[in-house]
Amino acid sequence: MKMIELQNAYLAGKLEKKLYWTVMREQYTHILAEMQEMLASNKECRSIQLTKNGCILEKESGLKLYFSFADAISRAEMDLLNASDPEKSEMDLVNAFIQRTGCTTVFDIGANVGMYSLELWQKHKEVNYYIFEPIPTTYEKLLKTIDLNSAFSERMHT
Repeated sequence: MKMIELQNAYLAGKLEKKLYWTVMREQYTHILAEMQEMLASNKECRSIQLTKNGCILEKESGLKLYFSFADAISRAEMDLLNASDPEKSEMDLVNAFIQRTGCTTVFDIGANVGMYSLELWQKHKEVNYYIFEPIPTTYEKLLKTIDLNSAFSERMHT
């Protein structure tokens, strides 16, 4: 039974309070403690905020990413769940290219929530970023991520 189903059964009077709390505590709340433990072991992640409309992951660098556990897995979620960045070598390559060539424009095609562009922007603030995300629901998350990182918005074009 999902947590919301359990809550609805309790609110409808189908479960007594003690049983409701016992099941919630034993079956579900330990997940929050485990997430806290994962955050503590992840050097890249500072915090995760759960809101009614989704989640906000804040990285140690100060970047904030919008995502939802209800959706397909995203880059922000991978940053949270991995103890290291699985795409670090790719980012190092792109950072080195921008630095070596003096590149002033980056196209991020299939941007998802914009993580690549945001990470590049932290090191290359003079670059203009053109960000494309063709999936409408993912594009909405990209816009929320941009709003969370307002200083980035003047260099970012969607």
